[in-house]
Amino acid sequence: MTFTVKLMVMIMLWNNDGSFHSSAAEVKNCPDVEIFSAAMEDSRKAGRFKGWAAHCDEVTFGSDSPI
Repeated sequence: MTFTVKLMVMIMLWNNDGSFHSSAAEVKNCPDVEIFSAAMEDSRKAGRFKGWAAHCDEVTFGSDSPI
C-alpha cells in the first residue's frame, strides 16, 4: 500500500435551518488562525450560519497506487 500525506483544511458549518455542511480542501499552508477565525465570526454574526468549526492538519491517505 502507498501512503500519501496531504495538508487539508476542513470546515463544518451549522446552518440556520439546523442542517450541517462540511467541506475539505487541500492547501499549501494552513490559514492564519486569527484572521480565519475573525472572518468566520464576522459571517456568523452577520447571520450566514449558527456556528462553525475548522481544522487544518496533515491527513494520510492509503492507496493501492500512487496519487
